Amino acid sequence: MKILFVMRHQAYMRNYELVIKKLLDRGHTIELSFLPLTNKVFKNDMVDALIEQYPNCSYSECNAPRPTVWTQFEYSIRRIVDYCRYLHPRYANAPKLRHRYKKHLSGFTHKMLCICKKFGLIPVIERLLRGIQSVLPLHDDCLDHIRAINPDMVLVTPLPDSSNHMLDILQSARRLGIKTGVCVASWDNLTNKGYIQIQPDFVIIWNEIQKQEAIGLHGIPEDRIYLTGAQLFDQWFEYKPTITREQFMAQAGLDPNSPLILYVCSSVFIAKEECRFVLHWMENLRESSHKAIYKAAVMVRPHPANVNQWMSVDFDGFENAVIWPRFGAVPMQDDSKMDYFHSLYFADLIVGANTSAFLEGGILGKPVFTVLAPDFKETQYGTLHFPYLVDGGLLTVAETLEEHFSQMADVLKNGDQDAQKRRKFIDSFIRPHGRDTSCTDIFVNLVEDLNTRQIPVPSKIPFTHYIMRALLIPFAFLSKLSSMHIHGKKTKGIPPKQVIGHEHDPELKKLNSAGVITVKHGHTMVLDMKDSLDLLRNKMYKPAADRFVKSIIKQGDVILDIGANIGYYTLLFAKLVGKKGKVYAFEPDPYNFSILSHNIRLNGYTNVVLLNKAVSDENGKISLYLSEDNFGDHRISNTEGRTHSVEVEAIRIDDFIKQQNGAGAGVNFIKMDIQGAEGKAIAGMRELLSYSKHVTVFMEFWPSGLKACDSDPRALLDVFIKAGFHLYSRDKEAHQLVSVTPDELLKKYTFENNKFTNVIASKAKLA
Repeated sequence: MKILFVMRHQAYMRNYELVIKKLLDRGHTIELSFLPLTNKVFKNDMVDALIEQYPNCSYSECNAPRPTVWTQFEYSIRRIVDYCRYLHPRYANAPKLRHRYKKHLSGFTHKMLCICKKFGLIPVIERLLRGIQSVLPLHDDCLDHIRAINPDMVLVTPLPDSSNHMLDILQSARRLGIKTGVCVASWDNLTNKGYIQIQPDFVIIWNEIQKQEAIGLHGIPEDRIYLTGAQLFDQWFEYKPTITREQFMAQAGLDPNSPLILYVCSSVFIAKEECRFVLHWMENLRESSHKAIYKAAVMVRPHPANVNQWMSVDFDGFENAVIWPRFGAVPMQDDSKMDYFHSLYFADLIVGANTSAFLEGGILGKPVFTVLAPDFKETQYGTLHFPYLVDGGLLTVAETLEEHFSQMADVLKNGDQDAQKRRKFIDSFIRPHGRDTSCTDIFVNLVEDLNTRQIPVPSKIPFTHYIMRALLIPFAFLSKLSSMHIHGKKTKGIPPKQVIGHEHDPELKKLNSAGVITVKHGHTMVLDMKDSLDLLRNKMYKPAADRFVKSIIKQGDVILDIGANIGYYTLLFAKLVGKKGKVYAFEPDPYNFSILSHNIRLNGYTNVVLLNKAVSDENGKISLYLSEDNFGDHRISNTEGRTHSVEVEAIRIDDFIKQQNGAGAGVNFIKMDIQGAEGKAIAGMRELLSYSKHVTVFMEFWPSGLKACDSDPRALLDVFIKAGFHLYSRDKEAHQLVSVTPDELLKKYTFENNKFTNVIASKAKLA
């Protein structure tokens, strides 16, 4: 059997690692496919290790279909359908869940839906929109992608929603007569994510509660629902500690004679500013009158996707307390898994807001506690899944900190009275087929059984659909024009509450200020919360890149920083070239440019020229398609169907240089990281590259990104070879530059593996 397994990004490998390995061990072929919008951010070594271990495993990016006249219209309908479910009375006390989908709607659309709700017309609107969805054309790119792989079955996870194109994959697979399944990745997916708008052939869920959610909230027929248990937690039933409690506490710097309270942090959506609450909780814990807990060892474990807020926090004022791991960790590798297991295993009490770590603690028999703090009001009882833990007996809830501390102290003094209740909940919620039955085995056996069943008949397009499409074309054009107008206005200025920055700066005083950071090369920087994890953690991006530019840039040099983003390298360049040098920084995105400008002013540099422009092969206006997940991943190509874009000015470097000092003789160094647009930028600087005798180019080489921008990776490299450049890349093992040929680069970095690297092109020999 050949399976196409589509995931939002590689972090979801943690949920399905055991299933995938068992299917591969049984001889099945699996093509892993990830959405490129977020995969570049969440990329890890697990996929490469699997491919190396299993010849029957391969990997590809699931590129979004090229936008058509229907794209914006279709995605708008999907968003409305997603939002409609949150207008149901069951979500009356879930304003944050509603807002998460409301923000994707225009003000007019939202007002109209509110009117429809008042008159009880939401079910009618939903049926109408789903009817319209059913007649829209499918994307040829998705159909071709699936045909090329030719799978027997297509699985998607997590729950597909309007923000990604997994719905397109489901639709296309069903049209082609291929079995389709949705794998519910986590315990909250059916209640606080989107609506399953394309019914698959089957839905794989954990337990009876999720079965009722699938039927009641998503309209999935009961005979398409299969209950396997939570396979991602199988390992916690098998693991045994590899070190003693004393050794673990010593590693963390905690008193081994104290009881251990493990505070497990939550995601950004659940607890965006959890750090503030934890510090308040810690202060009150240390001042508590309950002797059993007030001197307890405390380990705070940051959520790996919400670690930014912990970067500048320390527990120097608290004895016997630690943030561990200091910068968070996704338990995907053997060592990080075991470290996480030891944290849970050796904890006496587990505390948090609303997280799946409660379930993991419950599996290991640990008492689990929370307090109904105002900070989390909307993401505790303001969700549908949180009460399951309370009503099921897993979670002990307190209204106040005093009650909370009393509950924990009572367990330490008098023993765990609710252990049996928690065990019963875990058995029904996590392993409904029996505590000793592997959920992974059930999942794999089910997939194999489903593959033997009757193949779905490829669906045919009724003639009436063509008539309906013709009638809908004007609405599709209006939707596209409306989107361009709305999103163009949204990108002006700096969006609120996205920056940690200088709280007294007049341009940034509307933002959510939380301080500044000093990076390794000595500059103070304002950071963006969505694109600053590496800087917050390491105070730098890549040490090797920093060392290289420091070794080659001299006082008085002229630098082109193409793709300056928020200015990390711009500041370093400005420092290295000194007052006699000059740095020209190009950043097309208005938002990033605003932060870049602030960072240059903040550090007092006068040798930097900032240009709010893109660099390309032609002068004029172009569209910049914006990433909502990673502000460093905006692109001039729209192969992913992004709906947010802004029109920006583009310039050819050859024309720009002529305006500055004629023939480009003064440029010494060019840095480029522009998400696949390097090919077009190089095409616009051929004169500079030909005539300059001493320019060095330091750029990202990403064949998949180049292809998306209609550039040929080999043609790009050939430009340098013909202009007399030597090519180099970094040997990670030898920690030095090595000479490379175009053939060597193209063999290692391909469209298929989606790998990327930094390439250095220089007319001088560097190695």
